[in-house]
Amino acid sequence: MNFKAIEIFNKSVHVNLTTFEYDYPVTRAMVNLGIDSKYIYLNTNKLSRKVTQILDNKKVTVYTYLDAMSSVTFYGYASIETDIEVKKKFWNDEKLKYFTGFDDDNYVIIKIKVKRIRLDTNGTLEDIVV
Repeated sequence: MNFKAIEIFNKSVHVNLTTFEYDYPVTRAMVNLGIDSKYIYLNTNKLSRKVTQILDNKKVTVYTYLDAMSSVTFYGYASIETDIEVKKKFWNDEKLKYFTGFDDDNYVIIKIKVKRIRLDTNGTLEDIVV
């Protein structure tokens, strides 16, 4: 994956996740859990609309920016992870406001396989196939 895209993503506390409902895009702010060489990780409640939307259409985008000259959009396919080890990896006690623990059935991880990146730095656009 592109180093600059990862750098911008890692400096962002919040990102925007776009899914689809009734063939229309639906965007919301999410807390950035992390990124590695292939995947982006977010968390949510399994009863949320975004989970239903992902199960209906796995295509998503994740957008974030640092400033007017540094932004990145990731295009990919999302899956819903319920594996206890994956959930444990991203758990912190701030989530106790919403979940009883990492083993809470409603706590799930959105795992996004990145397929394409659009990087905008200093007015230069790069389209990168991953």
